[in-house]
Amino acid sequence: MSDISIRALPFDVDAKRINATIGAIAFLLPVALYLLALASDTTCFMFSISHYYYTRIGGDILVGALSVVGAVMVLFYVYKGNDAPEFVAHNRTNALLAKAAGLFALGVAFFPTGGVGCDYPNSGELDVSRFFLLDTQVTDGVVSGAVSYDFWMSFGYWATPEDVPFLLYNAHYISAAAMFGILAYFSLRVFTAVQTPAATTTLTMSGAKSGRKRLRNKVYIAMGCLMLLGMAGLAGKMAMATWSADPVGFITAWNARHMTFWCEALALMAFGVSWMVKGRIFGLLED
Repeated sequence: MSDISIRALPFDVDAKRINATIGAIAFLLPVALYLLALASDTTCFMFSISHYYYTRIGGDILVGALSVVGAVMVLFYVYKGNDAPEFVAHNRTNALLAKAAGLFALGVAFFPTGGVGCDYPNSGELDVSRFFLLDTQVTDGVVSGAVSYDFWMSFGYWATPEDVPFLLYNAHYISAAAMFGILAYFSLRVFTAVQTPAATTTLTMSGAKSGRKRLRNKVYIAMGCLMLLGMAGLAGKMAMATWSADPVGFITAWNARHMTFWCEALALMAFGVSWMVKGRIFGLLED
């Protein structure tokens, strides 16, 4: 296809809209899951966003949203082979990091966290959660097996969770930490760089930042710091669960307040705001 025929196509792929869409999905994901728990008698307010994997509808929302974000980031950000100074934020490293963040988002979606994520104290006989069945058998149309909320155990290769290789057993947590780490880097270092002449007062790449660019940068920096704060909260939880004098009591109190959910929601919504501003949603903060 010639350049002329490409330019004549009656539609366009708008990078800003793609960035804004990624941001909107990330921002709305925890909101949708929280509202689902409020609206449904059969969906518990889970201890973490990741635990919604095991719920009806919530699992579809979680995996679907992260799959869209991951697939777009993997497929859309393509390096064109130009590391010129005026494209300091659009280099090979950042293009690869964007793809890596997308892959890690897919890892979060398809390598579920462990545990049921809710006590379901008033569920009675109601089936309110999905789970894996180990040693599945079907007898006269009745399915039976041992209930498990451990993804890797469902493959049947390991006798106990402790037998699962470290990288596999922790694939969900490694993916989440890497994804948020890369996204925080984009918000703090990539998005804050001058990327177009319109972002400067002199309309040159080396000019002073315009007022709207400085305002955007304040948002990017704030959102990057909030992502790091959410990650720090989860790291603190892991440290306390490991070294606290009463780890069981600490985890019980932590889960009762749904602190993992709120830390993840903080990081996801900060990611969403950062990318929506990058995408100039509704023309917001456009130069």
